[in-house]
Amino acid sequence: MLSSADVGRRVVVRRRVRDAAGAGKFLDVLGELVAADDTAVSVRPDRGGPVVTVPRDEVEAAKPVPPRRRRVSAGQLQHIAAATWQPRHRDQLGDWLLGSSDGWTRRANSVIAAGDPGLPLAEAIDAVVAWYRRHDQPARAQIIAADPDAPTAGDDPDLRRAAELDAALAARGWPAEAPTMLLTAPIDRLRTAQRPAGLPPVELFGAPSADWLAMFGARKGVTPAASAVLTAGDTHFAEVRIDGTLAAIGRGAVAEGHLGLSAIEVAPQFRRRGLARHVMAALADATFDHAHTAFLQVEEDNTAARALYARLTFHPHHHYHYRTAP
Repeated sequence: MLSSADVGRRVVVRRRVRDAAGAGKFLDVLGELVAADDTAVSVRPDRGGPVVTVPRDEVEAAKPVPPRRRRVSAGQLQHIAAATWQPRHRDQLGDWLLGSSDGWTRRANSVIAAGDPGLPLAEAIDAVVAWYRRHDQPARAQIIAADPDAPTAGDDPDLRRAAELDAALAARGWPAEAPTMLLTAPIDRLRTAQRPAGLPPVELFGAPSADWLAMFGARKGVTPAASAVLTAGDTHFAEVRIDGTLAAIGRGAVAEGHLGLSAIEVAPQFRRRGLARHVMAALADATFDHAHTAFLQVEEDNTAARALYARLTFHPHHHYHYRTAP
């Protein structure tokens, strides 16, 4: 049942009422919970209008539900993704987000060049180069692009700016690298994805265990900067153990109604059992009250991962790539 701790969350309340003839029926109120005590709950409806107060003795059922789903642009989703993978050192140049994490991962060591930098383009690029020089790193930019296989709005200002930046960096000799897709899926579909029978439960923790870090670090290493990136924000760490051995891991981080999935790893001897699907569904289920959309990033040449994600109803939202100063 809802309590004052749920105030501010989106909820649905099923109310028992009687019509003019005295017949009973149910009405649902969907919206933001603004008050809850022992006598009543009050909800501000999604559809607008005044706050609805329902006496407790009329409440048939009440529960939190995911935030209201909203469409976001490529630039907006890049910013949301950054909140789920926060660099150790951060700064801002207008709408652009600069990040440095001692070189650990491209995502945490690049400027998210989406939006208006607040300066003429050439000056903005120079400012980015100077910022990364102060952090003893080459400047690197994430540059968004429309999904070439999907219809897009030709007047999207973020995409126009990104194309201009891409051309300017190419002219300066910054090579393009790591073309990447950002995929999204409705979280309710992901959480109910069919999982193979007989798998052990997914355990969720608020911090990564030593075993989790060892499995994840086998490929990318785990430095102090890596630990800072992994644990920043509203994060959940998943583990599946089979006969005492860590078989699979995953990480989920929530920002602005979106669940960012990362670090989905399965030990070689346990692959092809559906463990990646199992982990992602568990992370989606755990964050269902706080997120409406799941997303992940995958490099375009990773065809095996893309095939798995497509089976889990992930679809391309947009593409991006990097350019790094020579």
